[in-house]
Amino acid sequence: QLLEKTSIQEHSFIHLDLPRFFRKFKNGNIFFNPFHERIEKNIQKGIFYSKFFSDLSQKILIEKNQKKIFLLYENTKSIYKKNISNYLLDKLFLKNISLLSIIHEIEKEIHSIKNEKKIILNAELNKILYERIVEGTFPNIYEKIGIQYKHYFIDEFQDISFLQWQNIKILVENALSENGSAMIVGDPKQSIYRWRGGDSKQFIKLIYSKSYHYKKDIKTIERNFRSYEEIVKFNNLLYQSISKIFHSTIYQNIYTNYKQKIDKKYGGYVEINFINDSKNYKEHVYSNIKNKIEKLLKQKYVLSDIAILVRNNEQGHFLSEKLVKDGIIVNTSISLLIKNHLEIQIIINFFYIIAYPHCYQKRVLLIFLLLKNKFIRTKRNDHDFIIKILFLPLDLFLKKILFKKNSLTLKKLYNQSIYNISEKIIEAFGLLNKRNSTYIYSFLDFVYRSIKRVGNSVLDFLDYWEFQKEKESIVISDHINAIRIMTIHKSKGLQFPVVLIPFTDWNLFSKEKEKVWINVNPHLYNGLNPIFLEKIEPYFKYIKHDNNIRNFYEDYLSNIKFDNINLLYVATTRSIEQLILFSKLGNDKSVSFYIKNFLCEKKMWNEKKFQYFFGKEKKNS
Repeated sequence: QLLEKTSIQEHSFIHLDLPRFFRKFKNGNIFFNPFHERIEKNIQKGIFYSKFFSDLSQKILIEKNQKKIFLLYENTKSIYKKNISNYLLDKLFLKNISLLSIIHEIEKEIHSIKNEKKIILNAELNKILYERIVEGTFPNIYEKIGIQYKHYFIDEFQDISFLQWQNIKILVENALSENGSAMIVGDPKQSIYRWRGGDSKQFIKLIYSKSYHYKKDIKTIERNFRSYEEIVKFNNLLYQSISKIFHSTIYQNIYTNYKQKIDKKYGGYVEINFINDSKNYKEHVYSNIKNKIEKLLKQKYVLSDIAILVRNNEQGHFLSEKLVKDGIIVNTSISLLIKNHLEIQIIINFFYIIAYPHCYQKRVLLIFLLLKNKFIRTKRNDHDFIIKILFLPLDLFLKKILFKKNSLTLKKLYNQSIYNISEKIIEAFGLLNKRNSTYIYSFLDFVYRSIKRVGNSVLDFLDYWEFQKEKESIVISDHINAIRIMTIHKSKGLQFPVVLIPFTDWNLFSKEKEKVWINVNPHLYNGLNPIFLEKIEPYFKYIKHDNNIRNFYEDYLSNIKFDNINLLYVATTRSIEQLILFSKLGNDKSVSFYIKNFLCEKKMWNEKKFQYFFGKEKKNS
């Protein structure tokens, strides 16, 4: 408006910087920092036009209004710095605001169910207790526990949540004030439960903060009583190297100071394998794992000595099913879904044919399953056989697809329980054998439970199956000789003679975790505190100049990085005798990059070499 009023032409300004600067504000294009170095430099020096500029009348107009322009620029800068943080938050928040309405609807529904059934959720108890404590009204349970208990032992303290500690701390401090005691045990490097509230910073603060109310005696277990020498040495060196990636001095010190002594267990073996085929990466990892298992068995290990630790359930399913298919017994906390097995698919399709006699699509599917796996044989080609029997009445159709003539008829199925029908299908097709007995019995267990749940109707059973099939898994005893497959989270606190870690290439900044609740002033957000932000990464380059958001986001990323390095630490410290890693080379956001970086520091890395060893491998017996 000033330029229009004073007749100053935009092209009169050097580099057109100032007109462009104000136009960006006018158009709302201020998501990135508009105060770039060149314009700042010229403004401070009072340079508004080029010395080669020849339009004298424009020069006079600019010089006459120079102070006003400078003042406008400085005022704009002041307004920007004061409000940009809230503006950027608003922009990000508006992108996710629809999620709040969904959360609100879910909350209303949960509240209604709770009122109707007169229940309270377990997860709410800590919040309720904390709110009462803040108000100064201590529930009676505190008085009873405070009188009864004077000595406390808290294990895995790094996984405790903020609310849990606030609620327990009162009892602990009360016990200490009455000559009681508290033993708190934990390891910040094993903090891998932030996603469900675990806050290792509380533990770190407890260790390093001074207390005038009670005496602290800090003890560190310096000796490793679990692992053999080469594994301890490898972990010492690896995490010394990895510690450099942390910008946070708190996290850096935790790993920099990490060095364990060996407890006279000489020997041990560490192997790192890099797979150089990203296209068939999963298949190559499996092939390597299978070969390694065969090698370990020749070294006189048994299957139950071996644990395979995975990052997520999907990886566990993949490896479990491949190993079982190759005849290797697997004991897994990651479910082996019974729906994926041929025998179960045959039984379910048979139920569909009984329930819907004219559903020819299910008939075709059943015939294909039987033909492909040689449960039925035909002299004709498959197509002719299918056409000949597909549209027959159901009783005749059954006769054509069964091994034994008249072994299973519709009459035999009438008025039978679903459990009995299942047994008759298994018997008629000869489905039960030593290899698949676990799956068959797990399915029959599901059938038995379903009758109690939905009754004895075939239609209701099939509906229940469709609802439950992604959860139903085989049940294996812990005492059998089988390879254990579990997530790294489940392995915490356990130990195994041999640990295999496939897919050691997870991202340090998992995209799934780019979701965060950030505290804001509720007066600015109609009472909302905190607000929800998602997928901040694409916008970070535009907002990183804002100190508040930058500090918050960098702290947030630092926490995620710490969590993912902790996952690696937990995984690599479970083994007693052998530790085997499988990975692919990734970018600087992948844990595999830092494993490679460690090998480079040790001057071991070779672009043509894909296998690295620490210690000597056991000889075959």
